[in-house]
Amino acid sequence: MRIARGWLALLLFALSLFVYLYNYRYRFWGAGGDTTPAELLPLAMERNHSLYFDGFEQPGAWWFHRVNGHAVSGYPIVPGFFNIPAYAIARWRGVPLDSAHRSMLSMISASVVTAASVAFFFLALSNLVQRRTAIACTLVYAFATTAMSVAARGMWQHGPSLLFLAIALWLLTRGDPRTIALSGLPLGFAVFNRPVNVLIVAPLAMYVLWRHRRAFIPFCVAAAIPAALMAWYSIHYWGTVTTLGQYPSGDWFSGRIGPGIAGLLVSPSRGLFVFTPLFLFSFAAMIATLRHPARDPLLTAMGIGILATLLLYAKWYSWWGGTSFGYRLLTELVPLLTIFLAIGWERFFAVRRFLYPLLGIATVLSLYAHFLGAFFAPCGPDDQQRLWSWRNGELAQCSGKFAARTRSHLPR
Repeated sequence: MRIARGWLALLLFALSLFVYLYNYRYRFWGAGGDTTPAELLPLAMERNHSLYFDGFEQPGAWWFHRVNGHAVSGYPIVPGFFNIPAYAIARWRGVPLDSAHRSMLSMISASVVTAASVAFFFLALSNLVQRRTAIACTLVYAFATTAMSVAARGMWQHGPSLLFLAIALWLLTRGDPRTIALSGLPLGFAVFNRPVNVLIVAPLAMYVLWRHRRAFIPFCVAAAIPAALMAWYSIHYWGTVTTLGQYPSGDWFSGRIGPGIAGLLVSPSRGLFVFTPLFLFSFAAMIATLRHPARDPLLTAMGIGILATLLLYAKWYSWWGGTSFGYRLLTELVPLLTIFLAIGWERFFAVRRFLYPLLGIATVLSLYAHFLGAFFAPCGPDDQQRLWSWRNGELAQCSGKFAARTRSHLPR
């Protein structure tokens, strides 16, 4: 019996959520301040009846910024709203909202958000490839990428970004003028949630203009809703729209492109191809697609978004993303790269059987890397010297923790 797509999406959501939440009490969910405003937002709204964080400042709390005598989040506020349901349930059940419980609840919220992105990603991918390919690549997306090892572990901006992008891709790939117009709404929220996502959203908007002109104006109207909310928040809380709802830009793009790209792709502690070697095949499929841009305009738009985002973070002053696991900063590229992996499989790789062992090894290595990230990271300090060390890098240190945990459970 053939299972309906909607039920398959629900099953993939449930499976992902179960894995993300498994053994959650022993998982690390702090993020060095990056997730603190999202964890505090429901309490700040309850206490201050606004989006100010007055009364929650701490000495050296660089994640807050003083504006006109008020404490304002240095990070976009959208992720914090996803914590409201979990906090409300906790209040109802009498769970104290101290630091430890806030971190746990935020991790649960992040897991639900990321698992929801898995479901919508499957719906999007099944519009482009055969069902069995869509299922296999959705499992890669869920368990062999930073969706599991980063986005599902705390309320970063990455989980909501994945959800907004997955919903938008599902709407775009349906091809109906109404759904294409509606995709502007989640794409707009993707930018509000993480402004750098504009490098992904802009090429997709150009695709809509090029191939679906009648839907373009409704698309822009839908996108204008979150854009207006971001403008209002920026003006009201920061005093200027140019902040885009976060810390004002400083000398953040002082990095060198060459070392930055090398680090983002092949660093032993951060490299995209090291932590998910399957994406080597995604890049091969992307290059083949970009050679004929008119043939696949939606894929071309995705490829442009991937390259633009990669170049921007190569110029970022800390391309390694601080204390985190793997290629955290490139997490928003995961849906696009996984789509290219699926397209590449059906168009190029499936008929080349000599690639099967390489694909199998890459799959196992990808799953192993993000298993380590989900259950054992972080594995060492934010030491830039470790970024290029295979012996003392993130994967090596996490493998050591995994081995030690395994030995401790063996019978003596």
